[in-house]
Amino acid sequence: MTTNLNAGPDARSPEEVFSRELLGRVDVNVTFQPLAPETILEIARKEVQQAVTRVEKSGWTLDVNDAVPLWLAERRRDDHLGVRGLQHTVERLLLTPLLAFDERVVRVNVRPDGGALMFEAD
Repeated sequence: MTTNLNAGPDARSPEEVFSRELLGRVDVNVTFQPLAPETILEIARKEVQQAVTRVEKSGWTLDVNDAVPLWLAERRRDDHLGVRGLQHTVERLLLTPLLAFDERVVRVNVRPDGGALMFEAD
């Protein structure tokens, strides 16, 4: 079982939320520290590569610029969600926009002003 109870400004202890009966069944309580920026970037690269691989298995060709993982890492939803927040960001900002394309070959770059991703069909 995992929970984000101790994360964020509304942090609560498990004792405030769960019954004593449930907590009595918990063997270990592990508190994770926020990920370092270098670790987040490494994970972002891996998540983007996994997304590209999934899309390519569906017959697409996705050419993602090297700047895209850093851009996505900087925009993940919530520091307190760790990798999950980054995965949601990859889904929302990299994969969902592909639904608008009829073409199956798409290049993805960061806009020159850094404000968004650019999707270009070949």
